[in-house]
Amino acid sequence: MDAELADRVALVTGAGSPTGIGFATAKILGREGAAVALCSTTDRIHDRAAELHGGHMRAAGFVADLTDRAQVREMVDAVVEAFGRIDVLVNNAGMVHVGMDGQPGGPFLELSDADWDRPSLCTGWTVRDVVAHMISTANMTPPKFLGKMVGSGFSFQAMTRKEIAREKADRSNSELVEALRARIEARTAPPGPAQSWLGETIVHGEDVFRALGGYRDLRLMEDLDFSQRLKARGRSVLVDAPVVTSGRRFLARGPWRTFFFIVWLLARWTLGLDTERYAERWRR
Repeated sequence: MDAELADRVALVTGAGSPTGIGFATAKILGREGAAVALCSTTDRIHDRAAELHGGHMRAAGFVADLTDRAQVREMVDAVVEAFGRIDVLVNNAGMVHVGMDGQPGGPFLELSDADWDRPSLCTGWTVRDVVAHMISTANMTPPKFLGKMVGSGFSFQAMTRKEIAREKADRSNSELVEALRARIEARTAPPGPAQSWLGETIVHGEDVFRALGGYRDLRLMEDLDFSQRLKARGRSVLVDAPVVTSGRRFLARGPWRTFFFIVWLLARWTLGLDTERYAERWRR
């Protein structure tokens, strides 16, 4: 494709991570000829804009908290002032709490009321609503589901709102956590295709992931760092299912070279030594 988006202006939110979906999307849009406005909650967005400049793309970074309407308006005005208009919006930002250095975060029991009331990935739902919905779903069986649908006039949205309100009623935040913990190993579920509940698992799992602190702002080993913090907070339940991942590094560098590089990184991490300086080498 040759510059299909020439003379278009694209705004990409949630583009601060150098390895995230937002920035990857921004690079594709830039290669297709669009001028790209990048947005994130921290100043690192300017580093992403500089990377696009290095690839001879038109780009600018804008810092804004998308849970703050005033900041959103200011950001949009700044983008229009810089580029003249906005033709494409990629709303990649989850707009939920992400705990990193300098930001609040931690286990559910340590979240403040303000954190529980933050918007989730589901429009109109707070973190508290998501937890209540997860409890309700884990308690649901096909007969219960049918009865509740009948009682809600066969409106799934109405039923869901009722269930969320019922689970939240007269429960403190800590009581919601305990109710969710009690259903961790539940094997009940509403009727429906497995794909639909997998989608729910992904979306609500991301809500929980971010409310618990999410990945720290590391260029390398962020997944290992998160798993260690998660283990320190309680028991984890592993899903016995195959996972397909990319073998591109093994194919590009050879299996033994890649294997020993991974072992080297793990050894440095375990000993508390710096691994950040190897980030660019890992991504090549």
